[in-house]
Amino acid sequence: MFNQNVEAGIFSSNKTEDIEDNSEVKQLDDGTIEIIKDDENWLLPEIFFETENKSQQDITFPDFSEIQASQYIVMDLDSNEILLEKGMNEIAYPASMTKVLTALTVIESPDFDLEKPVIFSEYAVDMPSPVSVTAGFSAGEETSTKNALSLMLVKSANDCARALAENYGGTEEDFVVLMNAKAQEIGCTNTNMTESAGFGLEDHHFSPYDLALIIQRAMQHDIFNEIVSTKTYFAEPTSYNGTTGWQVASNSNLLLTVGDNSLKSTYLHTYDGVKTGTTDLAGYCLAAAVHTYDGRHLCGIIFNGDIQLASGQTRIEILLRGILEKAAIDADCPDEQDTLVFLQDNPGIIEKIQMLKKSEINQIVQIENSENNTDNEEVESKIIENKNGSSKSDNDKKNVIQNDKINSEKTEGQKLLAAENILFFIALLLLLIIIIALSRKLFKSNHHKKRR
Repeated sequence: MFNQNVEAGIFSSNKTEDIEDNSEVKQLDDGTIEIIKDDENWLLPEIFFETENKSQQDITFPDFSEIQASQYIVMDLDSNEILLEKGMNEIAYPASMTKVLTALTVIESPDFDLEKPVIFSEYAVDMPSPVSVTAGFSAGEETSTKNALSLMLVKSANDCARALAENYGGTEEDFVVLMNAKAQEIGCTNTNMTESAGFGLEDHHFSPYDLALIIQRAMQHDIFNEIVSTKTYFAEPTSYNGTTGWQVASNSNLLLTVGDNSLKSTYLHTYDGVKTGTTDLAGYCLAAAVHTYDGRHLCGIIFNGDIQLASGQTRIEILLRGILEKAAIDADCPDEQDTLVFLQDNPGIIEKIQMLKKSEINQIVQIENSENNTDNEEVESKIIENKNGSSKSDNDKKNVIQNDKINSEKTEGQKLLAAENILFFIALLLLLIIIIALSRKLFKSNHHKKRR
């Protein structure tokens, strides 16, 4: 194995018209660059366009052999291929992952409408435990279906789950019938729901495979994808709360909120959902979806993960990251290095990317040859100039301009600080003069009284 620094922006290139290239390069809604060539799909790491490396926390990730859980599964959402599993057809207690099926049942209801009013009953806001997560709605309060769905999936608000069940099923009991029918329609054989939020006990369960099928179906809906990939949600106004953002909900799934940086894996490109879940019976649970560098969309689910490792306590997100990474490796999914090699072998694609992004690929990245490369051959580094002929000297000029700007800002700041100091001393001097004048006046008044 060897390491070689390769400056992206220094791949070799010929003019596009001299290269036979049948690739398609497009930018997805989240900014990701997707490359389609022949029968291959690739996702380009955003690191190739960054001007500086993002800081990543120093986290020690456990070896796969250390990861313990009652059950888990990794399934390809496009092909249904099972990449990794443990007890995937055994019943498991889902806690708030229940809300995925609650959301799907609402979204596929005949009267589904994002603006349909949802009214909260006494039952909906009356929680079985004082520590139950809620959005803080009151009995009689009205909001939209979209607001209730968003708070249910992002914040895991139990009051919203119950209110949606009542408003779309008549009663929660009737809605649960719809949930179980939906699961059977999808092909689930080990699912039995008893309520909509995830409080259920032994008779309330999925199997890992069943939940993967439910997530697969739910992610076919744009509104579901939009909500479960939301990192921070600002609640809409309601009948009792007239301002936007009266409730600010942060997604509890760290793979979504910080995973692409702090919990990054060289085999996993982008996390995009799905749902956390924790109760005393269920333990720590998490379902998450991730894209690999060859465009595969994987769903990983862990039930009752043991977060107490021999090396110390960890988080459920770190355990599921390890399971997803292991599945990607076993499935021979490419990593960042393979993507880099692919780009080096296809200079015409590089030109298309640069034209699409209107910037040069200029990030210095690390490339490692795989361990089975015994030749220890060198990676050839060549310069790609963009259409305007820009090179490293342009970056040097930009650095000089940036430094001049910083120095100018420092000088202006020093001037402002000096002016503030002068004004402070003038004010202090005036205050002292006023105090002296008042003291003299008081002294004269007392002296006059004594003479009288």
